[in-house]
Amino acid sequence: MKIKYFAYLRDTTHTAAEHYSQPAATIGDLLEVLCQRYGPGFSRWIRTPEGGISTIAIILINGKDIRDGAWVDTPLSPEDEICIFPPVAGG
Repeated sequence: MKIKYFAYLRDTTHTAAEHYSQPAATIGDLLEVLCQRYGPGFSRWIRTPEGGISTIAIILINGKDIRDGAWVDTPLSPEDEICIFPPVAGG
């Protein structure tokens, strides 16, 4: 699968995109692996203070926002494209 990073997540991961070949059953599983790989600079936007997966970052799978319902249990396939945006604010 292809993972794309946006905004300051690119600075944290040192890449705009990567191919991920490890099996990940769900988006929650993948995010846990990425938090471990990229450390606190990444996980602070993905995890809640309690250690769960937060909904403040924007996660798209094949262009669809999956943060509603049981989104962490969304299954993944090797052909998926995942886009991860840190939280944004504006006015």
